[in-house]
Amino acid sequence: MATATVNQGKTSFVKQFLSEHPEGNTRTVNEAWRAAGFDGTISPTLVNKTRVKLTGKRRRKARTAAQGKAATTRPREAPATLGKTSFVKEFLNDNPQGNVKAVNKAWTKAGMSGTISSTLVNKTRALLGLTGNLSGKSKTKATTTGKRRGRPPKETTAAVNGKPAGQPRGRKSDRTHALLGVEAEIDRLIFTVMGIGDLPEIETALREARRLVYGALSS
Repeated sequence: MATATVNQGKTSFVKQFLSEHPEGNTRTVNEAWRAAGFDGTISPTLVNKTRVKLTGKRRRKARTAAQGKAATTRPREAPATLGKTSFVKEFLNDNPQGNVKAVNKAWTKAGMSGTISSTLVNKTRALLGLTGNLSGKSKTKATTTGKRRGRPPKETTAAVNGKPAGQPRGRKSDRTHALLGVEAEIDRLIFTVMGIGDLPEIETALREARRLVYGALSS
């Protein structure tokens, strides 16, 4: 039992000594052992074994510290990309005539860094069915229609297939209005599913349904 106690004391002594003197070797350990008033000697095996354990601990601590530092300094590019897509969709829902300049102005005003590409804005506009509604295009249309002044107003009531032109347009407007309502509801469902996350099949099905509605509007 005495021997076990001595061995345990030697292990603790070597561990403490090497912690305070990492450059220590078997000779310096034994010198400190004798200076402390202990008898006998400490073997090189115990010294080397303890040194290996301490070196491994130091390396693990250094690796953990480095990983923690890298995590705090790593740029957050991926979340920013996802945030841009959601931001553009939300902005265009509230501002259907918004263009690239308006989107980036709102993005910067919100305190975000970087810029949003025209490709992302245009893709999102197409997804939301807003193609052709960019700010500034309405003025061009107004100028074009202005050249048509002087045409007889009776042409607007010309019969098509035996029916006044105004009647089918009225029925078509009601249908278009209803389809636009369906399209808006699908958009809201898409954003809700995106907010929940990890539901790619549902999101794909909703987008497919939206494309069908858009096709009905185009026809």
